[in-house]
Amino acid sequence: MGLDFLAVKDYAGSAFYVIYDGSARQQKHWQDFFDTLDDNVKHQTYLFDIKNKDGENLRSFYGFATNQLPVAFIVRDDDQIAYQWVGSELVTTEHVSALLKQESNT
Repeated sequence: MGLDFLAVKDYAGSAFYVIYDGSARQQKHWQDFFDTLDDNVKHQTYLFDIKNKDGENLRSFYGFATNQLPVAFIVRDDDQIAYQWVGSELVTTEHVSALLKQESNT
């Protein structure tokens, strides 16, 4: 697996990641998003702050520029990005939940 550098355990299957700029406003928004999402899915979901090592390493690994943040993305079991949303693009918990379920069935 290419994400062995992360401090979190990577399990088999698709996963949803968000990297945000570290601001309190974005942290609140994404934490609320994850609280709702986690009620609806049983997949790996991870929230990373660009100011911590894992967030920066993940950003660098996938080649996202810091001016693109926040970035939300679903990765397949092979760590390839299946779907991504960058900056001000809107993503809903329902959409992410449906896509995670779809990726798990492929």
